[in-house]
Amino acid sequence: MMNQRTRNIVLCGMFTALFVVLSYVEVDLRVFKLTFSSLPVVISGLLFGPVTGMTVGLTGSFLQQLLQYGFAPTTLLWMIPVGLRGFLVGYYSKKNNYSLNYRQTVLCMVVSSIFVSIANTPVIFIDSKLYGYYSFEYVFGGSVARFITGCAVAVILSAVAYPVATALKRQLSGMSAAV
Repeated sequence: MMNQRTRNIVLCGMFTALFVVLSYVEVDLRVFKLTFSSLPVVISGLLFGPVTGMTVGLTGSFLQQLLQYGFAPTTLLWMIPVGLRGFLVGYYSKKNNYSLNYRQTVLCMVVSSIFVSIANTPVIFIDSKLYGYYSFEYVFGGSVARFITGCAVAVILSAVAYPVATALKRQLSGMSAAV
């Protein structure tokens, strides 16, 4: 029998692995890329709070960065927005006693998306200065488009995250009763 702490560590590892796998699956819509990689970060935050959400985001994005790009001077910077998303969603969920309805989940996701877009902008800028592949116009002129697409993706992710988190919460509460 697994105790609750061990179960949470195992789930954190599973969510991290799922983040890495989902980061390789994307739909290129020319205007933006749709990916579900942040789904495990959001679900772990919804279920277990800010520390677990942030941990899954930081660990998952670190592994994804290493596997996709290797270790670079900006690797740690690219982890910040993903960890921030997990923290914000987890904080809001914990503040509401882990009982968010669908509308609260969408709101939480959209707000976290805005903060992630804000955090991504300086990272893109620093990346552009180090490597010279983004123009100033792209970094700052494209920020409005990043905000809009980020919010749209947040709504789409909410449609998946809410029912999955609800089902997992039900399943996990049944497991802890059996332990």
